[in-house]
Amino acid sequence: MPAEFKILKIDFNRDKRWEAIIQKSTEKLGGLLEVLRDDEIEDLLCWSQYTLVLIDASLIKDLPKKISTIRNKSSTIKIIVLSPAPAYEQAKEVLKAGATDYRLKVSREEDVIQTLKYHLEKINKKEVS
Repeated sequence: MPAEFKILKIDFNRDKRWEAIIQKSTEKLGGLLEVLRDDEIEDLLCWSQYTLVLIDASLIKDLPKKISTIRNKSSTIKIIVLSPAPAYEQAKEVLKAGATDYRLKVSREEDVIQTLKYHLEKINKKEVS
């Protein structure tokens, strides 16, 4: 796992319960969390400060376009899309747009930690190689 990491969570309505789960999970793994609404990311200049981007797929308009925008600003950042109701077509579209992973938006902290750990360990293996 990277020694220091920062996660950006993007959603539409700032779901406080879900945000608290992500916050606790990130802290348990030793990282920092920043949360922005999807309309606040357009002017974000320094994408390299983030190790992972978590996108809450519920209610975000034109999700593939958002992902393409992020991917164009940073080709190396890991983008994980979390959906409360996963759908094959949406998964196909967001992965094609540049998302790294598409997962069910879970509410168990252990599941969130497992997802974050998985991606952080993959990043760490690439940094070591």
